[in-house]
Amino acid sequence: MPLVTEVWHVYVLIGLLQAASAAFTPTYQAVIPDIVTDESAYTRALSASQVASTMESLLSPVLAAVALAFLSFDRLFLGTSAGFLLSALLVLSARVPDARPSAHTRAWDKAAAGIRTFLRTPRLRGLMALNLVVAAAGSIVVVNTVNLVRDGLGGSQSDVAWMLAASGTGTLVAALVLPRVLDRVAARTVMTTGAAVLVGATGAAVMLVATGIATWAGTAVIWSAIGVGMALIITPTGKVLRASVARNAIPEAFAAQFSLSHLAWLITYPVAGWIGTAAGLTLAWSVLAVLAGAGAAGALLLWPRHDTPAPVTGPVSGAPAKDRSSLAKAA
Repeated sequence: MPLVTEVWHVYVLIGLLQAASAAFTPTYQAVIPDIVTDESAYTRALSASQVASTMESLLSPVLAAVALAFLSFDRLFLGTSAGFLLSALLVLSARVPDARPSAHTRAWDKAAAGIRTFLRTPRLRGLMALNLVVAAAGSIVVVNTVNLVRDGLGGSQSDVAWMLAASGTGTLVAALVLPRVLDRVAARTVMTTGAAVLVGATGAAVMLVATGIATWAGTAVIWSAIGVGMALIITPTGKVLRASVARNAIPEAFAAQFSLSHLAWLITYPVAGWIGTAAGLTLAWSVLAVLAGAGAAGALLLWPRHDTPAPVTGPVSGAPAKDRSSLAKAA
């Protein structure tokens, strides 16, 4: 970043960063079931992972703001690079003794196998629809917070960070509560409840800008609700994936989930950005609210209420019959 002199440089760096994330994130998510094999402990591990991610997104803007009081942007980015290098060393020092190799070795084979599993597994088709709900509501926060806070509310750069923190706080609180909830309530119920929260929050956001009554308090409440709804869907996702495939097919499932969820963001980001710029936030958020509603309805239709089928078998998983039977009971 200190070497950037043109806008296209930023696009190239974003592409490189996201490509690295596409390699790291699903691998990291797929390793957690190898480390934490107990079902209840795994649920808490998913919550801890979500809490760690949310804390990072909450603390990073605050730490950056503090650092910029003493450092230039260039030095801040160099410090961030040093942090990435330290993280890489920690990852290299880690060991996963019980890790099983994937049923596929090539990246494309993993993604293709995982996508095929998604297409023929009812609960995973429902998860694809829920990805659209998350992306529709999340795009409002990620893309348009700056526009609303600075242009609509007359706030500062610092105020943008605080509004993003409101959404992160909602996610954090929900992630902390979810382990106890998921011990008693099915993942489908929790995730469809999250979808309902997001549909309601996007509708409220539309009303906020359409009526011209946007306030700091009202925006913070809606942003917090979006954070809660996203956590209700994202946190149990690993639990659903784990129950849907054989153990050596878990990497493919997480790779497919990463790809398919980002396909949803690929749809909603331009809606929030391009339509928001060309026609205003009211129209852009109305389209996103419709997409969120369609995703929620799709999830209810695609994911059966009484969901007890055996997970995908055959060449995708390569699991022995005994493993498949155990997975069916877990599902």
